[in-house]
Amino acid sequence: MAPPEGVASSPLQANQGCLERHRNEIRDALLYMDAGAAEAVAASGGLAALQELGAAWVCDLDAAAPGDLATAALLWGSPSPIRRVALLVTALLEEAEAAVLAACQACAAAAQFTVLCSVSEAAHHDELPAAYGPHCYASVAAAWQAQLNAARLAAGGGPCSLAVLHCPLLLCPLSSAAFVLPASSAAAILPRAGSLPAGYATSAAAAAGDESDDEQQQHPQRGSRPASSSGGAGSNPPRPRSSGGGGAFSSPSSGLSLLAHALVDITAALGLRPEVFSLGPCSRLVANHMAFVPAAAGDAPPAALVLVDRLMDPASPGLHPDLLVPRMFDELQLGSGGSGDASGSRGSSGAASGDAAVPGAAGPSSRGAGGSPGFPALPFAPAVTQLRMPSLDPPLAAADAAQPQPEAGSGASSSGGDGSDSRRADLERGPWSLLPGSLQHSGDPQAGRWLEFLLSRKGRDGQLFIRKWLREAARKENTPQLQRLKPGTSITAEELRSLADALRRQSPAAAHRHAALLQLAEAAAAALEGPHAERWEALQREERQLLFACAESSKAAAAHLADLCRLAGRPGSPLGLSDVAQLLLASHCWLPAFLPWFAGGEDGRVFQPQEEAQLAQALVDAVMAGRGGGSNAGSSSGADAGGSGNKSSSCGWLLQQLAARAALATAKAAAAGAEGPGGATQAGQVASEELRALQLEARDAAEALLQRCRDVAALRRSLLKQPERLGRLAEAGQDGAPRPLPLLPQIAEHILADRPLPDLRAGATSLSGLLRKGLGRFGLQAGPKPSDCDTIILFVLGGIAPSELHEIMQAVDERAAQAAGSVGSGASGSSGGASSSQPKPTPRIIVGASALLRPSDLCGQMFGDL
Repeated sequence: MAPPEGVASSPLQANQGCLERHRNEIRDALLYMDAGAAEAVAASGGLAALQELGAAWVCDLDAAAPGDLATAALLWGSPSPIRRVALLVTALLEEAEAAVLAACQACAAAAQFTVLCSVSEAAHHDELPAAYGPHCYASVAAAWQAQLNAARLAAGGGPCSLAVLHCPLLLCPLSSAAFVLPASSAAAILPRAGSLPAGYATSAAAAAGDESDDEQQQHPQRGSRPASSSGGAGSNPPRPRSSGGGGAFSSPSSGLSLLAHALVDITAALGLRPEVFSLGPCSRLVANHMAFVPAAAGDAPPAALVLVDRLMDPASPGLHPDLLVPRMFDELQLGSGGSGDASGSRGSSGAASGDAAVPGAAGPSSRGAGGSPGFPALPFAPAVTQLRMPSLDPPLAAADAAQPQPEAGSGASSSGGDGSDSRRADLERGPWSLLPGSLQHSGDPQAGRWLEFLLSRKGRDGQLFIRKWLREAARKENTPQLQRLKPGTSITAEELRSLADALRRQSPAAAHRHAALLQLAEAAAAALEGPHAERWEALQREERQLLFACAESSKAAAAHLADLCRLAGRPGSPLGLSDVAQLLLASHCWLPAFLPWFAGGEDGRVFQPQEEAQLAQALVDAVMAGRGGGSNAGSSSGADAGGSGNKSSSCGWLLQQLAARAALATAKAAAAGAEGPGGATQAGQVASEELRALQLEARDAAEALLQRCRDVAALRRSLLKQPERLGRLAEAGQDGAPRPLPLLPQIAEHILADRPLPDLRAGATSLSGLLRKGLGRFGLQAGPKPSDCDTIILFVLGGIAPSELHEIMQAVDERAAQAAGSVGSGASGSSGGASSSQPKPTPRIIVGASALLRPSDLCGQMFGDL
């Protein structure tokens, strides 16, 4: 369905429109960007979009240097010096202050500074009312300008002007109908529920308290408004604040109001006005906040904004489907994060280079992404995945043909005494290094269409089409085919690399013409071979076998999980204890679909007590046997921290560390026993006491893990009014074999079929929505439903996996085909007689999320506070 007039056709167009509105501030200016802005721009047209707006040069905000203005003027070819500087930031002003002032002080020759902040004044005020007033832009700009002018006057310079404006640069487009938030932005980092990211809260108290429709009862301390998301912290820094252990929270958590403002800005950028529906405790709290956020103009067409907590389906993003794009994304995040091969370039600002995938790495800086006391590292991985391509990355040869090109992210420059080192460093910090090899490759529009097409393909069709595109490109360039492949054989990484290498070696011009295709081929080849591919396929098998065991009985599922505990960490096994923890969570989501008695249970237990005791003992035995990580320990344990960016926050990582300590204590005890009774008794006693203590710690960790899984099952059951609709995350297929049933495609199918969803709670973000909700409650009118709107934005708090995007796209395509068939049959049937009523147009669905998730991210998010 085509969008109405005045509505953005895609998230990409919405982001570009936000930049276009600030063309005057960007034109002829040196542009600094923080990590979140760099990621959003990289996914929304890249440097080409900024060049079209007239930006003189682009630099990393966290790498600002005194020579930036002069270097930019030189490389831009400007006859006069650059006097204007623009700064794109996606953090709160307080968090960005140090970096902004440092960049402004480095540009002493500039006279005009403009800070374009993605967080609005109202969002600052609602997030920290004691620190920010309703007109904080003006006050902050005045304070910063006074500070800069005082420093300039002391240095003998002239005054400058500084302004702060709102630029809602909040989207990282994934396709024409999908987006995520920039991983380094405040809207992605700050929203939390207790100590967990928003969307993962299992607090029963929060869920029960949120059932009330009376805002006065729910938030009595603030009268007619929801309580401040600052948690009463007053002027404390805008950091995630916990109000209790175990994920419990008694008041709206830090960042939820900020997220509400961000969602209103997103719908406004799309040219729409939100009508909110929510499913889950955090989503309902965000919907409550949105009721007090001024929306776009009243004449904007409405859009149903369906907010869903990730907790409502925590199993689907942890699966390993036989799809190419999820494998590419997962492997590249691990590769770039683990080795850091794309993170050395200073101009990529962390988020554009994959730094967020490195546990403990500071994305935008130590202020905003980790490294400062009490502030966690980035909870999610960036959407712009970097791929190392030394032959294609920074085109430095055009600027300095005499010097060899450094590898992307190496950070090394050739040594020369003529100033080429500093020039090369400036180039690496310039715009070319902003995209040193992105999976998006936004400089080529065809690349986005390719990725979107691959995301919709089933099974192994992705490899087939990449090979087809490589062969077509080779024919256009008259590249000789080096090998003849038999039809019908499986496509291997070696074949894709061979075709890509032949095209790359044809000529430098041909390589750059097909850069996007070459990067896709290299990413696909990397995902199809090596330890990562072996582990992916092994987890595919284990997930399938566990699903069959769940369809048989809870006893069979418990036995299968216990066997996995015994296998985890053994030599040659690709699985670790964190994988077992993730499969344990999946079993708690799948089993209720095959257990008729679960709906009437009181304690949310899907396993019998004796089966839970069996699972707990199996976990403890695996820990005490010293089996923490599998044969692929480098990739599995490195990712066990999930998206939290902090290994110590993952329950799976804790089990692995306990296993390592148990192995060490066992070795000490064995060494003490080998020395004989004389003089070794005390050492043996110490080792035995340490083993007993470790066993108690392992049992506590196993019981906490099982309790969290029970909480997930119980909370899902309590929030779903009709469990037979959205509560089933697995079912028996047409062939009798069980298959997973992701929640998000189910919601999309219900909306597309115009079927009501009583589990969704309608919010009151507009007068019409409030009236319809009230009339529906008294039975005078049908309550509002998402399909009443022509556009539906399905937004997931806590992130979405590429495999779920694939499932939603499949549901939308199938519904579109059915609608086209019904229209054709209706037209033929009405040609001979009375005309039939026109069917309701199929609504347009846009999918959004807090982040793009890998399977390994889930464990760190769900069990981060255990």
